[in-house]
Formats: sequence, C-alpha cells, structure tokens
Amino acid sequence: MARGPNLRLSGSVLGSLANPGFARTAGMAIGAGMLGAQRREEEADFRATEETTLELLRKAQVAQEQGDMNLHNEIVGTLDGMLTGNTNQKSRDLITQGLTTVGGQRAATQQAAQTNTAMSILKTQDALDQIKEKDSRRAAGELVEVVPFEERQRKALEERLGQMKQNGAAAAEAATIQFKADVQTLERDAELRELRIAKGADLLAGLDPESKEYEALATSLDNNGLGKAVRQDKEDRIKLEKAEGEIRAQRLETGPLSKSEMKTAEEMGLTIKDPNDPLSRQLFNAAMETRIKEEVKIAIRPISTPEKPRAEAIAKAQLMAISREGDYVDFFFNRDIATRIEDMSEDQANDLMGRIAGLSEAEIPNEVNAWLFETFPNEMRRSGAFADKNQQEAEDIGRITNSILKEKGISIADATDEQRAVAQREAQLALEGAEAALTRRAPPESGGEGRRNRRGKVEVAEPYTFEKKTGTGGQMNRRQKP
Repeated sequence: MARGPNLRLSGSVLGSLANPGFARTAGMAIGAGMLGAQRREEEADFRATEETTLELLRKAQVAQEQGDMNLHNEIVGTLDGMLTGNTNQKSRDLITQGLTTVGGQRAATQQAAQTNTAMSILKTQDALDQIKEKDSRRAAGELVEVVPFEERQRKALEERLGQMKQNGAAAAEAATIQFKADVQTLERDAELRELRIAKGADLLAGLDPESKEYEALATSLDNNGLGKAVRQDKEDRIKLEKAEGEIRAQRLETGPLSKSEMKTAEEMGLTIKDPNDPLSRQLFNAAMETRIKEEVKIAIRPISTPEKPRAEAIAKAQLMAISREGDYVDFFFNRDIATRIEDMSEDQANDLMGRIAGLSEAEIPNEVNAWLFETFPNEMRRSGAFADKNQQEAEDIGRITNSILKEKGISIADATDEQRAVAQREAQLALEGAEAALTRRAPPESGGEGRRNRRGKVEVAEPYTFEKKTGTGGQMNRRQKP
C-alpha cells in the first residue's frame, strides 16, 4: 500500500522555527537577496546610461567639428529626455554632467555653423561669378551656345545667397575670409612679378639697346605687364653712364688733396697724413673709384623690401572688396565704382600706390577708401547707397524672419534649416508687400564720414608700383558695359 508524504515535522525543526533568532536571520537573508537584485538592476541601468551618454558625447563632438546645430539640439533633447523620470541618482548625475559638457560646446558649434555659412556664401558667390563670366564672354562673341537652365540656376543661387547673407555675422566672416584669401593670392602674384621684372631687367642689361633683340624683348615685357623691367633698365643705364663719367673725372684729378677731399678720405677710413704727396692723390682717386662703383651697384639693384608686394596686395584686395559690394548693372551716364576701378589708368594706379607707401597694414584699406572717395566721389556715393540698401534689406528680412519664428513658438537658435527657410520666404514676401505699398524712397546717403583724412602729398624715395596689366584693370570685373 502506497504511503502519502510525511508531513510531520520533527521537534527540532519546529523548535528552530519558533526561535526568534532564526526568524531574524531568515528575514535578513531574504532582504539581502532582494537588495542584491535591486543593486544589480541599478548597475545595469547605470551601465546602459553610461554607454548611451558616451555615444551622445561623441556625436556632440562631431556636431561641434561640423557645425551641425540640428544634431547638437537633437543631442540636448535626448539627454533631457533621459533625465526625465530617471530615479537612479548615479545615472542622473552622469546625464547632468553630459548636459553640462554639451552645453559648453554650444558656442563652438554655433561658430562652426557660422563659418560653414560663410564658406557657403563664398562658394555661391563664386558660382554666380562664373555665370556672369560666361555672360560677358557671350556678349563679347567668345561663346555662342545658349544654356536654358543657367537663368534658373542664377535665380536659385541669388535667392540662396540672399538668404545666407541675412546672417550678418556669417556675411561679415565671409568678407574677411575673402579679403585674406585675396591678399595672399595677390601678394604671391606681386612677389612673382617682382622676380620676373628683375629677370627681365637682367636680360635687357646684356643687350645692346639699339639692337632688334633689345627692342623685341622690351616689347614682349611690356605686353606681359612687365614694363617696369624696361624702365628699370633705362634708369640703370643712365646711372651707369653717370657713374662712368664720375670715374673718368676722378682719374683726371691731380695735385694736392683739398680740405674737403681730406675730410672725405677720413670718412672712408683712409690714413693720409700728407695731402701734397703724389701717392696720397693716387690712393684717394682709387678709393673714390671703388666708392662710386659700389654706390652705382646698389643704385641699379635696389633691395626689394617684402613690404612692397604685401602693401600692393592689401590695396588690391581692398579695391576688389569695394568692387564686389558696389557692383550693380550700370550705364554710361551712371557708372558704379566697380567700373571705375576696372578702368583705372596707370597714372591713377601709381598715385594710389604712392599714397599707401610707408603705411601700416591696418592703415592701407582706409587710405584706399579715402583715395576712392577723392578720385571717384559720385561713383563711391552711388555704389555705397546700393551696398547699404542691400545690407538693410538683408537685416530687415533677418529681423522679420526671427519674429515669424517666435510667433510660431520656434526657438530662433534651435530652428531647423527647413523652418528657417520657410520663415525667410514669408519674411521676404512680407517685405516686398510693404515696399510695394509705400512710395518710392530716396536712396540712402553714402556713409563716407568715417573715412581717413587725406594724407596730402606723400614724398617717398621709391613709390610702390602698380602694374596695369597685372593689377585691377580687366581682372576684377569682366562685365560688359553698354
């Protein structure tokens, strides 16, 4: 017969269960088990939070390097969401630390985003310039093909450029980047031209100035914008001829040394005690011949200071910047400053370079502006008004755009590119509607009050040169004028 389970407990077991010490021990064991499970759960949660936070911090670094404000804002939102409802203090501390780190990267990310916009402005402007260059070549008959999509492309680029320039800080940074790039390029070109001029002068010096070879080389140098080499060679020959005459005259000097000659001998370091000694005359004449040769050697090969190419580059870069800002479609009775700069005469260019000779780098742009206002006052005023109007319109659209975003409850700093583009379009339409409802406004004043006072006539030993064919003429502005 099968037996059922023995449910009877021995007396010793019952006694142990009835013991208060046993109950406390069992309770502690059960509690410890439950606490261990909770701790393991908290540690697992912390490890998961730590892994996620570290990944977000890595992405934040990438956002900072790329200037991606959308990604930056997305990371901040994710960290905020992780903090909400999280009761694990270690995890909360880690998330809070992460938010602090990412918050500290915001300014750098915004700066990188601004630089990205500045670079996009330059690239878009370059694309527009290429289209304008093609237009000029077509007008000159160099290109005959018609590209239907170019006009649509132009309008799209102009619209994008206008939107980006509404960011005043980015537009200013783009101008600074362009100016520095222009200076670097122009300075390198000026240095290379100085080397070519020196080489050309050397070649001319070895030829008979009455020969056909000399004439052919001089013509080639002139046609390639190296006319300074020809002028330098002619000046060198005059100096050499003068020096040779002085040497011949010195060799003919005889008799005792005069008081002035004795003083000159002392200045040259000659030890002459008896001015009546024929050997003293021979020694003095030989020393003077050597001195004349050294002086003419220095005179015909002046040291080319590095400041000259850089000064010329800064001046040209400033002219290019003024041309870009004030370049509008002009007519023969209403020229803009870009046209005047493009068509500068050689005398005007040389006058400008004489004005900036000896100035510091910071002074040169102001002096260029002052010279332009004095030389082309009407064109500078008209182009200044044009540039001011463009800047004012960009600022107006930017201000209205921010208002529209705010009315929609969108943070200006955190707005996406799409949200900002929609708001900008609405702002542009609103501004156009407001302008259409108003009477035509008078053009703004030129704003030339802050320009540098004219320095007056500048006396320089050797004014800076400004070669026409390698300067501004025909290079900065290829537009065809009626």
